[in-house]
Amino acid sequence: MSPFTVKADTTIAEVTAADLVIVSPIDTNEPVDAVLQENPPLFEWIRQQYAQGAEVVSLCTGAYILAATGLLNGKEAASHFSVMSDLRQRFSEVNWQKGAIITEKDRVITSGGALSSLNALIYWLLKYYDRHKVLSIAKKLQIDYPRTSQKPYYIFSNQKSHQDELVLKVQEYMEQYQGESLNFDTLAERHHISRRSLNRRFKNATGESLRSYQQRIIIEKAKEQLEHKNITVQELAYRLGYVDVASFRNLFYKVTGTLPNEYQKKFAPIR
Repeated sequence: MSPFTVKADTTIAEVTAADLVIVSPIDTNEPVDAVLQENPPLFEWIRQQYAQGAEVVSLCTGAYILAATGLLNGKEAASHFSVMSDLRQRFSEVNWQKGAIITEKDRVITSGGALSSLNALIYWLLKYYDRHKVLSIAKKLQIDYPRTSQKPYYIFSNQKSHQDELVLKVQEYMEQYQGESLNFDTLAERHHISRRSLNRRFKNATGESLRSYQQRIIIEKAKEQLEHKNITVQELAYRLGYVDVASFRNLFYKVTGTLPNEYQKKFAPIR
């Protein structure tokens, strides 16, 4: 049972015109299919308001509702990084941007996960109100604006919600032997499949190539080390199989959007 309730002042049937429609997040712990099946009248209402000139903003997992209206087709869109794979499967016409905090096109705005919603609201206010006043409000509320990427906050979920048994075995092997020296030809041979076929099946199942998945495993291990151990970037790189520290640093930045020492300062516990 929810710890609180929300009472609506009115229903969408009674609202004939709106200047701004904000689509709140949905609870993805509940069946998403049920949410989408129960809300066609809402989808139609949002489309109608947009056609009449309203701006539409989705917050976090509200992107499911907004995508179901079709208004995101052909556009870049953001949501919480944890639901990106599911959104891509359900709404392939949308150009989902996993790292984005905010996207906007043609009066349609989307935002990333959870508290990124605050950034979206500040972004919207800046379109219409005095910049100094709006940023002053953001400071008073201690909203970290602007944030440009969700990447530092990614939690690697291993992307195992598929049914390809061979790919699951490959994932488990890669996670056990995550070093840079892992040979993909040998990996494919070990699982009695060509490398090309393996890479195709792997990408179909996980949404990533073998190489990018391997790199994310390495960086997740690096993040764990930086969060819990007093370790230098050089030592960390060597532990993870990188002789070239600059190459490791560049990969870390590519995956997380921040440098290893910056990540350590941000997320390591105070000692």
